[in-house]
Order: sequence, then structure tokens, then C-alpha cells
Amino acid sequence: MDGVVEIITGRERRRRWSLDDKLRLVAEMADPGARVRAVAARHGVCESLLFAWRRQVRDGVLTASELDFGHFRSCVGPEVRL
Repeated sequence: MDGVVEIITGRERRRRWSLDDKLRLVAEMADPGARVRAVAARHGVCESLLFAWRRQVRDGVLTASELDFGHFRSCVGPEVRL
């Protein structure tokens, strides 16, 4: 029986994502041919969290600070207030 055994020795703390990291990942999801599952796996984040961040960007909760605004607007749509 081949398998992987994971020993958990303590509590794992939640990772804190900066605003710029969140916005970068949302923009990455919108790249042509990008798959949410692949973006999530590459960065070690849950897919549902990426969808939540994308919704927050659309709702104006997360706003861009130091991004390429033209690329960012094209990724999330014109309805986003920057």
C-alpha cells in the first residue's frame, strides 16, 4: 500500500494575502486561457477564495492601488470603480 502520511503537529495559521496579491491573482484569473483551478493550485489558495475576491473587485470592495489600470479594467470589466 503506497501512500502519503501527513503528520499534523500543531495548528496551521491562515495565510494573510496583501491587497496587491489579491488583485494580482484576480487579474491572472482573467488572462486568456487561464483556469481558476490552475491559478489556485499554483498559488496554494482555495478556488472559492479566488471567486470571492473577484466578486469583491466587481463590487468595489477591493480596489487597485499600484496595478496597470488598463490591464486590470480589461480583466474585470468596465463596471468596476477604480
